[in-house]
Amino acid sequence: MKKMLIVFLIIAALLCAGCAGQKEDAPSAPAAPPATALPTAAPSGPAAEAVERLLAPFRAEVNRVSSQTGEYNPGAIPEEILTQMGRDAAAAEAQPQEGRFRFSVQQSGNYAYQATAMDLYENDPSVLSATPDPGDDTPQDRQLMGDYEKDGGGLFGRVRAYDVAQDMTSGAAEWTDTLNGETTGHELFSFALREGRLYFVDAAMDLTAGLDGLENQGRYLVAAGYLAENGLDVIEYEVTGTDVLPDPATMNYADLLSAVRPLTRISDQNGKTSLFP
Repeated sequence: MKKMLIVFLIIAALLCAGCAGQKEDAPSAPAAPPATALPTAAPSGPAAEAVERLLAPFRAEVNRVSSQTGEYNPGAIPEEILTQMGRDAAAAEAQPQEGRFRFSVQQSGNYAYQATAMDLYENDPSVLSATPDPGDDTPQDRQLMGDYEKDGGGLFGRVRAYDVAQDMTSGAAEWTDTLNGETTGHELFSFALREGRLYFVDAAMDLTAGLDGLENQGRYLVAAGYLAENGLDVIEYEVTGTDVLPDPATMNYADLLSAVRPLTRISDQNGKTSLFP
């Protein structure tokens, strides 16, 4: 049952996309997509354009590694977060002040979910639904033919805050999720462009979904490393607090490799991609 609420929150967050600064009622079940999807306009504005200039040299490398490793590519984290930042900046009409972009967006909505033990075991997110809140946000558990089932929901909220240099040479983001006022997600991201490499550190709170809700295990899963035009190297490891996170502006990657115990590592050098544990 681990990840049940986390997956739900991810889906809820996607449903919230584009509603920055507004409270949005959960939509009904979406209709089948058209045969040919219409292109989505790229976000515009000074921050979004600066993000595009920053990421352009690294996109081919990230896409090439992703084509070899499938869904697992922590090297894609900077592109995903910075691209979202560009969208948020466009929605907030953010403008630089004193050489920096400093802004935040807030999203919220009432959501409900339903999941069974078998569904969770099979990791099938289709059983999670976003529906109007029936007015009772108290989770209800029941046994049906021996299969555990859980309903729940309530007021979901997300705040994404950014502080980045106007020229995109460095910056940081903090994302916080809540459900009925309780923290259900926390992520810290920072980056720095140095000598043609984009160094980054991303730390996401490790939460376990149990029968009584989400439990904070006091750990963060960290992805840290760099992207280059023709290579990347990223490790994942755990820490017990964010005060020990390295600073991308000064991080020595070789020293970091020797100082932590990596859970996983992906390295792409000279066109050869290697995955460890």
